[in-house]
Amino acid sequence: MPTLPVPGAMLDYRIFGDGPLLVLIAGARGSGAIYHPLAQHLSQHFRVLTYDRRGYGASLLDGPQDYDVRLQTDAGDVARLIAHEGTGPALVFGSSSGAIVALQVLTRHAESVRLLLAHEPPALSLLADAEREREVASLQDTYDLYYADGLRPAIGKFLVAMMSASDRRTLAAAAEHGDAAQTARDFDYWFEHELRQYPPTTFDIGALPRANLAFIAGQDSGELLPHHIATAFAARLGAPLHVLPGGHVGYLTYPAEFAQALAPLLRGSDPERS
Repeated sequence: MPTLPVPGAMLDYRIFGDGPLLVLIAGARGSGAIYHPLAQHLSQHFRVLTYDRRGYGASLLDGPQDYDVRLQTDAGDVARLIAHEGTGPALVFGSSSGAIVALQVLTRHAESVRLLLAHEPPALSLLADAEREREVASLQDTYDLYYADGLRPAIGKFLVAMMSASDRRTLAAAAEHGDAAQTARDFDYWFEHELRQYPPTTFDIGALPRANLAFIAGQDSGELLPHHIATAFAARLGAPLHVLPGGHVGYLTYPAEFAQALAPLLRGSDPERS
């Protein structure tokens, strides 16, 4: 697998196919492997880059980390990958907290992004005050459960709150075939450094360029918070909202159908393929 040294880490990534560069940014667990089924389908049209975010999977930390600016560092890693593997601005897709990272890329490194599709970013700053405070408290309760009783009950609580039944079945099936020890390490890192830190991020709405930004919500997650936030974000910005198959991890539950719906949105931004 190719790697890219960045300050404080070594990023492990993988390339599928050929064409315009498309970077997929993972959410919880930070592992690019969750996108590999989707990437196989999209590789017919795009040069798809998946990667493990720093601290997850094979992207090992090798220097000091400033966790006060971890989100900005995550965004900088994406910009470096695009500069390393691309010949200009890239297409970017991020889901869940990966969509929060993607929005930070667009805010801080807009020159690197041709089009950003943000899939159900759990950006609590878009909520009304009372709802936002309730959700922040719920994340703290989930972390406290993790600290007191361990990974399994805390993950269970989180999944029920954030994901559809189809999402939970898909993730359970995927876990049976994964590396249990690595999964546990990734989730430990996520609980400590992301669960409570990324969702409350405040975005400067005026600084987000609407011309190259659209939001995606899951067809199966209509009653859940991530779908609600994606809808609210799109409405606040006057940006397009697209509803794609599945729920919060629809790209994993229905990779072929998701890719079929996603590819035209991405190709429409590419002057060579319009």
